[in-house]
Amino acid sequence: MLTNIRVAFQFMDKDMMKKIITSMIRPKLEYAAIYED
Repeated sequence: MLTNIRVAFQFMDKDMMKKIITSMIRPKLEYAAIYED
């Protein structure tokens, strides 16, 4: 049980990190594109 939970949390962390990174990077890219126009 513990190993399964650890594996699940590792995958969750990776997904969360990807979501957090994209949510932090996307607005910056959008603002940069707006300022370039």
